[in-house]
Amino acid sequence: MPVFKETTLKVSFVCFFLMTGYKLFSLYYPLFLAKKGFSLPEVGWNFFLIYLPIAIFQPLVAFFSHKTKPSNFLLFGILGYAIYSFSMIFLEKKYLFYFFQIFLGISAALFWGSSRIILMKKHFKKPTREFVWFYSSPIYAEGFAPALGAFLIWKFNFEGVFWVSFFLILFTFFLSFFLFKKERFEKEKMDFKKAIKTWQVIFEKIKKKEIFKFLIFSFLIITIGGIYHPFFVLFLKNLGFSQNQILIFVSISSFLYLPLFLFFIKKIERKTPSRNIIFGGRLCGVFSFLLGLFFYLSFLNFLSLLSFSLFEGTGRVIAGAGRSGLLSKIFEKIPEESGAFDTLFAPLGVGLGSFLGGVLISYLTFAQIFILGGSFVLFFSFMIKDTK
Repeated sequence: MPVFKETTLKVSFVCFFLMTGYKLFSLYYPLFLAKKGFSLPEVGWNFFLIYLPIAIFQPLVAFFSHKTKPSNFLLFGILGYAIYSFSMIFLEKKYLFYFFQIFLGISAALFWGSSRIILMKKHFKKPTREFVWFYSSPIYAEGFAPALGAFLIWKFNFEGVFWVSFFLILFTFFLSFFLFKKERFEKEKMDFKKAIKTWQVIFEKIKKKEIFKFLIFSFLIITIGGIYHPFFVLFLKNLGFSQNQILIFVSISSFLYLPLFLFFIKKIERKTPSRNIIFGGRLCGVFSFLLGLFFYLSFLNFLSLLSFSLFEGTGRVIAGAGRSGLLSKIFEKIPEESGAFDTLFAPLGVGLGSFLGGVLISYLTFAQIFILGGSFVLFFSFMIKDTK
């Protein structure tokens, strides 16, 4: 196991516990919404309302991180996740679901933005290595959280899993308080004019061809992932899986993510951030295409479905770690804005993918969406060249 920094350990540790609480139910959440009477486009709209606020609030997270500890935002974000889990036990009206999706999006903006800012402020010599461990924390959580969530849903329905999630995330809040209470912070002078100039510097740099092409490619990968995120369990339902079979499939695939990612992690540590973006994108594109093709040809079975979904998801994580490492290197002197931009960038893609998925599902089959998405990613992966 590679050695990584104490800050990375603390942030990843907190992320692991938070995501364990959240992923007890998150992968099955579209099923929960379907039970509440939401249509497929409405499911996509729910996820869009989560990810849009994450992007919108990032500049504010960056601005106020100059004036207070980023860990304060991290704590508020975790508390928001706990309130969200608690609220799901009692909600019935659709408009309240939409409201709490926005609430979760703001909470996620605080947590993910502050997490990346904390890491980027450390100016690591090997940022991709540190970020890959941070990005892998949710994967470790996925190794067992969905299996436990499946058991809780089977035994106690969704109400039971939301209660367990609430208490676990509340535990994470207190754990984070003790881990970060001694965090050092130097208050910086920052007003809105200076903040705007800093963001102008970011946008001027990302307009350069050698950076812009990787960010656009990364955005495409995230957008395709945004289609998978809310609709994959409904895709399984479309294949004829029962709820219990879906719970079992997701549990097994989540458990297998960990050894697969550990297999790749040493390889990607030795690559440059840009190479990881290309490699992750190609992995994502190939297996998205194969998933759709096998489904279209009626060749899809349990083993191929499991394999394709595992490698597609792993590709997205590798590309995401590469993007964060690239931005960390380019904007090492402005970690607050760099972390905020990275966090802004990802949810825009996921939100757009969720929205597009909700629209496209009315006109295209799941197979066609997966084939088209994989083809686009593969095509662009061979259009860009690596930056040495």
